Amino acid sequence: SGKLLVNGVVVSSFVSMDRTASCVEVYGVEVFSYHWLAYISQAPHRVYCMLAAGCTTNDSNYYTEEGISYWVAYPLKAARWLVHQHDLTRVGVLSMLLMLLIPVAVLEHLLLHSWTIVAVWAAGCILQSNRQ
Repeated sequence: SGKLLVNGVVVSSFVSMDRTASCVEVYGVEVFSYHWLAYISQAPHRVYCMLAAGCTTNDSNYYTEEGISYWVAYPLKAARWLVHQHDLTRVGVLSMLLMLLIPVAVLEHLLLHSWTIVAVWAAGCILQSNRQ
């Protein structure tokens, strides 16, 4: 996963787990794209790297023998398993994952965009003053 520069255009290198579809489907309904799922699954990695002073990708212990980052290899293995499961299993597993990953993605957003914290604080102050 990551970004590449191709002919002056930044493109994503996330993959789709299903060769026939670009979106996760549950009971025939497109729920979200594989790209979004791959992106949000890496939120813990990005937050860890923001907060940990020693986060580096130059360490050879950081990658599998195939050259895949361990941060990507384990979710990729899980995704390969999940894509072949019954819809009910996918709903359950994806629901639990999203309950864990969305708060981490929100934290990432707050860390990257500190103005958001100020905006939320200001909105809270305005709402509180309107109630009084």
